[in-house]
Parts: sequence; structure tokens; C-alpha cells
Amino acid sequence: MTGTPTAPDDKHLRILSTSDLAGIDISLADVVDTVEGAYRTLHAGESDNPRKLTVKPRDGHSVSYAMLGRDGSRDVVAIKTSYKHGLDKDRDAQHYYTALTLYDDVTGLPLAMMDCSRIGSLRTPAVSALLARELAVPGARSALVIGTGTQGRLALPFLLTTLPDLDRLMLSGTHPDGIAAVREQVRAHFPDRDVEVVTDLRSAAGEADVVVATAGPHTPAAVEAEWLKPGALSVLVGHASPPRPCTGPTGSSRRARPR
Repeated sequence: MTGTPTAPDDKHLRILSTSDLAGIDISLADVVDTVEGAYRTLHAGESDNPRKLTVKPRDGHSVSYAMLGRDGSRDVVAIKTSYKHGLDKDRDAQHYYTALTLYDDVTGLPLAMMDCSRIGSLRTPAVSALLARELAVPGARSALVIGTGTQGRLALPFLLTTLPDLDRLMLSGTHPDGIAAVREQVRAHFPDRDVEVVTDLRSAAGEADVVVATAGPHTPAAVEAEWLKPGALSVLVGHASPPRPCTGPTGSSRRARPR
């Protein structure tokens, strides 16, 4: 096995580390286009994405996932595995590992095995941003992100990518390093924009057109449906907002959960 790029054969497998993937320059707009294309291919019946498998011990201290997919537009099969340990502990004491293995469905040979942390940190907020683009009230101008972990740090830059008219960016978080990281990401992609850190969650939720909840399971935050203003969209990625279906007549609050 080698990390040097080679043509697929039965003797070499590309191994891509976290640092290898960190050096790949890809714009947020390109990520959104790629994710949207994958959804359209799936909708057309050309790809497959069965529900993930999950296992966890009875005490809930860890959780493992296995996810399988086939990309019909590229003839590639992928298997993603995730393992998180320490769910009963604070975020700093948890361990999380995720990997992705790709196979060429034309030659039948493996293409690559890679760390999947960066892919997940890009894909999930891109899905939320696509939901917001399609489901947010017309003329949406304000967004609230709850949580400053891996999924929260790029949520606002991706929302600005699909909803460029947003003029108020609110953030609810309790970790100073996480708040600083969110601000750093927003300024890196949109240098003229800044983030408003909010402490009154109920008030902020009632003023936001889009709410994206990315907080971890130990968050004290809890947004109630009645806090949301008419027409607001709530996207549940992690915790801090109870899951409800994105349904209802025009003017009601709507909720969605990315798959």
C-alpha cells in the first residue's frame, strides 16, 4: 500500500491522511454543487444510499456507524465507518474516528482509503445550506447556528453560500475556542462579515429565519417550536432542537433533519 497517487491496480491502494485531505483546496460553492449533484443522481435512481447501520453498548458510552453508497454517475462504491467513544463525557474527552474506502465499480479494484473527518465537516453543512436554499422563507435575512463543534463551524459560511442575502449571522455557543473558530471560518470565506454571539436563545430563535442546531448531546440549549417565528426553518443536525417533520401550511414553522 502506498500514499502515492497511482492508477488503480491490484497492488496499490491510495492512503489519504487527515493532512493529505487538508491540503486539497475546494471552494464552498464547489462542495454545494457536488452534494447537490449527488442528491439529484440519487433522486434519478442512478445511485444507491441505504440507511446506515448502528451499534452501541447498553450503557451508551459509544456508538458505531456503517454507511454504504454507490455513485452511479462515477461508478464508485463507498463504505464509510464511524466510531465515537465517550458519549457520556465532555467533548474534549471523547474519541472519534471515521474512514472512507472507495472502490472502482468498473475495474472492481480499490481506489482509496481515507480519513473522512474533513469530508463530513464539509458535506453535512452543505446539506443544511441546500435545505435552507430550498425551504427558507423567501427573502430570508437572518440565521442562527446553535453549537460550535465540527458541524457548527462551517454552518454559517455554507448558509451564506446558498443564501447570500443573509445580513444577520447569529451564533449560540458555550465554548470560547469554538466561538473563535466559527468567527475565523466566517472571516476566512467572507472577510467582510462577522458573527453576533447571542446569549438569549429564545429571543434569537424568535428573530431568525433559519435555525441550524448542531450542538452536542450535552448541550443545555433547547429551542421549542413555539419560539420560532412564522415561516422559520429549523434544521436539526445534532441537538438543541426537537426533531419534527418539515410540513405544514405556508406561514407555519418548518423543521428538517439532514439524512
